[in-house]
Amino acid sequence: MESWPRVALNAPVGSLVGKKVAVGGLGPDGTSTVVYAHLLRRPHGVKVAITDTTKRSTVAGAASPTVEPGMTLGEVVLAHADVRPWTAAEVPGLKWKFGAHPQWNFVWVLLIVAALVAAVVSRQFVFAQWTFPLIAGFVGLKLQGRKKRDRKAVGQAYVVEGGRTIPPAEVFAMLPPSAVDPDAESLTPTDRVTLVREAYGKLRTDVAYRIENSALFDGASPATQRFEIALIAWDPDSPDASSLATEVEESFDAAREAAEAEGFAHLPETAQDTARRAHGATAMAMAATNPAERLAAATKAADLLRSLALYYLPSLDPAAPQLLAAPKEIEPAP
Repeated sequence: MESWPRVALNAPVGSLVGKKVAVGGLGPDGTSTVVYAHLLRRPHGVKVAITDTTKRSTVAGAASPTVEPGMTLGEVVLAHADVRPWTAAEVPGLKWKFGAHPQWNFVWVLLIVAALVAAVVSRQFVFAQWTFPLIAGFVGLKLQGRKKRDRKAVGQAYVVEGGRTIPPAEVFAMLPPSAVDPDAESLTPTDRVTLVREAYGKLRTDVAYRIENSALFDGASPATQRFEIALIAWDPDSPDASSLATEVEESFDAAREAAEAEGFAHLPETAQDTARRAHGATAMAMAATNPAERLAAATKAADLLRSLALYYLPSLDPAAPQLLAAPKEIEPAP
C-alpha cells in the first residue's frame, strides 16, 4: 500500500491553500487519531475546515478557523484540533457531510433566496409561501449545525479515492512514515514545551478567540493560573524535565478546555453583551474586503473593548493586519 505525498508539518498554511490533507497525531486522551483539513484562501488569512475523526467527550477547537498564512500546519492542528501531529499527507479528496463544509454555507442560502426571487418574479406565490419558512428553517439548522461543529468538530468529513470512501484506520495506515515517532519519544521535553508555547502564542494573536474565550488569558481563572505556574516552573535542566513538560501540556489543555466551555460567561454579566458585539465587529472586520468597511468594523470593535477596560481582553489597533495592538513599552525613567 503506497503512502500519499507527504506534507511538512512546518509548512506555512499559506503555501498549502487549496490542498486537502490528513494529519496523524496524538489526541488529548492519549490515543492516535487522524485529522482532516481543507485549506481555503480568504482576504485576511487562510480558512481551515478541520475535523477530528475520533469521537471524544470533549473536543477543543473550531471547525473552520481563519488563521494567519504564516501559521504552520502543525500549529493549526495543535491549536484548533487539540491533536499533537507527527505526520501529514495530501489526500486525493475529502467528502464532507451535508452543510459541514464552511465553503458551502453561503452557497446554499443563495440558492434558496434565488428560488424565492424566481418564484416572486414568476408570480408563483404558492411556491413562495412555503419558500419563506424553508429559508427560516434552513438558516436555523445551519446555525445550530455550526454551533455543534464549532464545539465538537468531529466526523464531518471522509477521505475518498476513486469513488471509494476510506475509513480513518486505513487512512492512518496510508500516511507516510512519521518524522516524529511518538513511541520512541523522539520529542524532547523542550520540544514539547515549545509546541505548547507556540500554540498558546498563536491563540493570543487570534483576536476573536481571545474575546470569546477570555478565561484562557485571565490569570485569575484557576485553570489558567495552573498553566501559568507550570510555565514558570518549567526548567529544561531539571532532572524532572519530562514530568514538568507533561504538566505544561496537561495544564494548557485543561485551561483551554475550561475557557472554551465557559466562553463569554467568564466576563462580568454587564460586559457580556458588549463583548459579543465586539466579537461580531471583529469578525466583520476580518472578513471585510473593502478597506473602509474593515476599518469601520475594527474601530467599532476597538471602542467596545476599550469601554470594558478588562485587562485580559485584547487591545485593538484597527490598522494592524490582525487588529492586535502592539504591547506598550515602558519608557525608562529620566
